Order: sequence, then structure tokens, then C-alpha cells
Amino acid sequence: MNDLHADNEDGKEGIRAGGHWIELTHTDRVIYDRDGITKQDIIDYYYRMSGLVVRYTKDRPLMMQRLGWRDGSIDKVFVQQRPSAYFPKWIRVETFEMKDSNETIDHVLCNDAASLIYLVNQGMITPHVWASRFDRPDHPDQVVFDLDPGSGGFDIVRKTARAVKEALERRGLMAFVMTTGSKGLHVRTPILRRHTFDEVRDFARQIADEVASASSTTVTTEMRKDKRRGRLLIDVMRNAYGQNSVVPYALRARAGAPVALPVGWDELDAIKSDTFSLRNIRKRIEDRGDIWSGFFGHARKLRL
Repeated sequence: MNDLHADNEDGKEGIRAGGHWIELTHTDRVIYDRDGITKQDIIDYYYRMSGLVVRYTKDRPLMMQRLGWRDGSIDKVFVQQRPSAYFPKWIRVETFEMKDSNETIDHVLCNDAASLIYLVNQGMITPHVWASRFDRPDHPDQVVFDLDPGSGGFDIVRKTARAVKEALERRGLMAFVMTTGSKGLHVRTPILRRHTFDEVRDFARQIADEVASASSTTVTTEMRKDKRRGRLLIDVMRNAYGQNSVVPYALRARAGAPVALPVGWDELDAIKSDTFSLRNIRKRIEDRGDIWSGFFGHARKLRL
């Protein structure tokens, strides 16, 4: 047991966050087999990073990538959208319409440290969220460009990220970049909540087509993998109602425990998507803090 954990009066292991006592279970279970990283290590990470993580999950419908109950390792994960019936009432839940039917779906809002730690203890390893907030779910506050590498190496990812940045800046928008902790990069730009997802996706397609046409031998917007011919994909389909993207500072269920991390454009040449991990993230934050701390303050209206 470390300094973040304590026993309650019943002798059960737990943690206190935001006025709530959260009982912790199976904390000694090894989750990253090849790295010796335990569930306790993951809980401690999210506890220390909760202020940063919640900054980007707050008020947004949550999709949880969770560990399997029986196996409990990164090799067995599944996706959960709806809250479980046993979740405590203090975890906020909102109901959303499903665009392709007359049905509705409930989503958790991870709005505070207690909610985050509770969900992590339940097996959530990677939070994903919508690009919109619950009060105006069809009006996103950011545009997401997901750069999915092909066979050309990471230099093409860097080059394409900068090309997207330049295209956004020509339109008076501020561009931010982050590693995904997986294979590629995200370029995002904050926008005012005046546009629907359909309008935002059309805008993103224009940018993606412009960048891809200038580098057609190495970059594409073709979603079908068999037609990409090893080229990098600029994926704009996350700009849609009900779609989600990985949260900044989220752990990924991949060997080495990489972290999705906002980075500066000045350091892009020195990093790859999985450069930062649970093992080295603490020093990174001490050195540079949250690179995206002013992200939403740069929101602008799109020129459609």
C-alpha cells in the first residue's frame, strides 16, 4: 500500500477522492504482463493525473475501454458505453438520442476525480469522449484529425501533421498536436459551438482532401484499407455525433503502458506516438506541464 491508499474503519483498502470513499479491489493484479505494471500502478497514475484527465472528460459522453473481468490484462479489453446498473448514484449519467433510431442511450459523464478513480477500479483503462458536451451534443467544440500511419514510417506522420496545421492556420485557426499512445498523432483545433457535426465533418474533409492531394503518393483520405496502398490515412470520421476520441493523458492498453499526450510542435521531431508512458510521464509533466492548458481559449468560428 502506498501513500495514496488507506484503510477504512472496516480494514478495506480504498482511496478518498472528492469526498467519496472508493473501495479498491485486486490492486496487486498485473495488468501489463510484460512490464510488471499492476492495477494499483494504474489507479495511482490516474489519481495523480486526475486534474488533467478530467479537464478533457468533463461534461462529455464517455466511452470506456475496459479490462476483461476474468483475464484482467491488456490482452483482453472490451468497449462499454452504457453505465452498469451498480454504478453509484453520485456518478453523473445523461441520456442521449441515437441518430439512426428512435432509441436513447445513457452515457457516464466523468466529471471529477472520484468518478475517474471509481471507473478505473472497475476496469476502465482508456477513456474516450465525444467532441461535444452533453448540453449541446450535436455541436462539437473541436475538430479532430486522426493521422493513421501507413507503411511510410513516422516521418510522414510528422510531415502530414504540420501540413494540417498550416491548412488550419491559413483559415485563422489554432492547431494542437498530441500523440495517441498507439501508432499515430491527432491534430485538433478548438472551435466555437456554433456548427453541427455534419458541418464540422465537411470542413474537416476539405482540409484532409487539400493535404492529401498535395502528397497523394504518401497520404490519403481513403477509408478502405485495401485502397490505401500503404499510405497514411487522414481520418476525419471522429467528427460525428456519437463518435469518440482518446482523452489526453489516457493510458493505452498496449505494451509499455504508453500515454496519449499533448505535445509541442517544437518537439515533434524527437518523439513518436508511444514515446511517453506511465514510466516517464511524471517527469514530463513536471518539466512542461499541460501543453494544451489554453486549448479551449483559442476556440474560433469556422469559415464554412
